[in-house]
Amino acid sequence: VLKMELHEATPSLTVSIAILILDFPLCIVSVSFKMIMVMFIY
Repeated sequence: VLKMELHEATPSLTVSIAILILDFPLCIVSVSFKMIMVMFIY
């Protein structure tokens, strides 16, 4: 029973890690995009 729970929990953990890894560059891109927009406005 414990192995089944662990097996079910592992994919969600992998997905959350993948989301974190993907979310980090997206955050940087959005911040740099805002900086570029500000530069164009001024």
